[in-house]
Amino acid sequence: MKLKRILIFTAIILMASACRKEKEIMDNTTARDNSTAESMFNDLLKVAHDISEGTEGIREYETGCIDNVTVDLDASPMTVLVDFGNDECLGADGRYRNGQILLTYTGRYRDAGTIITVTPINYKVNGYLIEGSKTITNMGLNEDGQPYFNIVSDVELTAPGNAWSIDWTSNRTRTWVTGFGTMSVWDDEYDITGSSSGTNRFGNPFTATILVPLHVTIGCPWVVSGECKLEPEGAPVRNIDFGSGECNAGFTVTVNGEDYTFFGGN
Repeated sequence: MKLKRILIFTAIILMASACRKEKEIMDNTTARDNSTAESMFNDLLKVAHDISEGTEGIREYETGCIDNVTVDLDASPMTVLVDFGNDECLGADGRYRNGQILLTYTGRYRDAGTIITVTPINYKVNGYLIEGSKTITNMGLNEDGQPYFNIVSDVELTAPGNAWSIDWTSNRTRTWVTGFGTMSVWDDEYDITGSSSGTNRFGNPFTATILVPLHVTIGCPWVVSGECKLEPEGAPVRNIDFGSGECNAGFTVTVNGEDYTFFGGN
């Protein structure tokens, strides 16, 4: 009987431990949603960068899949409407896009003080619908001679098939650390600092603060390195590590001393 009680007690402990771990994984939905948001919302910046940096403001051959670009230099501010068409098209960076993006400019992309507003119009990336707007302000050069931009975002992301949606706002500094001296987009790399907040797919609020600059490259659709602190309302703080430079969707979440590995886009 004593042995039976011990076995039952051990089974209960193991089941409780498994349930706690399962709950932690479920609670880390916020971390997965935040990672997906980082990737999808950075896509707007990539397209804005491609279009803004090219000859006469257009660098279509880098992004690919653009059906039409309408430029109005007489408007105030100047406008560029980028049309990817109604059907999904695989771009040069391995992402499917369709819909439109409207960009307004108060000046040239590389000029200090220029303000660019990016507004998606029924715009989808890999089936994710991106709505809202981004405002990009060129702050000039930092003390290291690198261009940097203040970026304010207020957007909503809806998963394919309307499976779920999240809200995401941010106030970030994006520093152009590599490639700003060349005309090719493929060597461009950025460091991102600042904070964000939003609600996950279940409507639960969260805030995120970047601890180690998030590093993004134009050739990779995911954040390749950096760390941030995620604070879901009513849940323990999560530390998110995006890795050491490899281009993949993976990231590690540490909560209550336990590590969990996830992949964005889930």
